[in-house]
Amino acid sequence: MNRRSIIEFRALKISMTGAFLLAVWGVGMGIYTSSGAIMLDGLFNLISACMTLLSLKVTELIAGKESKQFPLGFFAFETMFVLVKGISILILIILAVYFNIRVMLAGGHEPQLGMMTFYVLIAVCGCFYVYYNVRRKNCEAKSEILEAEGKGWLFNGLISLAIGIAFVLAMFIQHTSLGWLCRYVDQILVILLSLVLIKDPVILILNSLRELLLGAPGEEYLKPYCKALEPLKDRLALAEMQLEIIKTGRRIWLTATITPKGDKLLLKDYLRQEAAIKGAASDVYDNTFTTVVLKP
Repeated sequence: MNRRSIIEFRALKISMTGAFLLAVWGVGMGIYTSSGAIMLDGLFNLISACMTLLSLKVTELIAGKESKQFPLGFFAFETMFVLVKGISILILIILAVYFNIRVMLAGGHEPQLGMMTFYVLIAVCGCFYVYYNVRRKNCEAKSEILEAEGKGWLFNGLISLAIGIAFVLAMFIQHTSLGWLCRYVDQILVILLSLVLIKDPVILILNSLRELLLGAPGEEYLKPYCKALEPLKDRLALAEMQLEIIKTGRRIWLTATITPKGDKLLLKDYLRQEAAIKGAASDVYDNTFTTVVLKP
């Protein structure tokens, strides 16, 4: 297992442990305080822990060698996992909105502000602690799995923070003429924050679907290759060079179609061109699989 995979495993184990601990904490406090928002937060952590457990297996597959059944490796499994992760986050956001609207229409609920605030303090600290560690390790690993994991923790932490803000506001107004709003403040904040954060899982889903359908990645992947390979045209005596890129998980498949100058091309010259193009492409991203196609 290479260094990148080791970093991923360590980060995912931290994430899974944190998710299980916060799930037990959230579900337990949700039952104790009869708070639907806290219960939802605990269930979010429980699902996150289960998804992280699956991601450990995905990371192990990606770090392994190709097989007869999967001759190109298991890179698509990473994309599929990110897709499932995005869908899971999106479903939880929708459930958060649906659940809190139902609570509002039912007349809200009287919060146990003391215990709820104590829950939020622990939950927010735990979420952002795990988010910080996952994000820090992803700066080294550059992993889409850790990217999705980090976004999940960020969403979880912000939701918990919104609940905490609602409790603080409720404490200030509960003995005033606006005290009746205490029954609705947490639902309103969770709904608004859910609507703001819905963009992230949608982007995860769309990007993953594009990769699974073998669509071209965004310009951020194409531009570095163009910058690295364009200078080779003159040095390798090429009349034209066209690039096609497909990204699957962390593996990038680059096809360079070249048209040499003149009517003849010696085999040793073609091999030299192929080696130069592959070398320049691998310098852009080390997980680049390059195919050079000769066009007469």
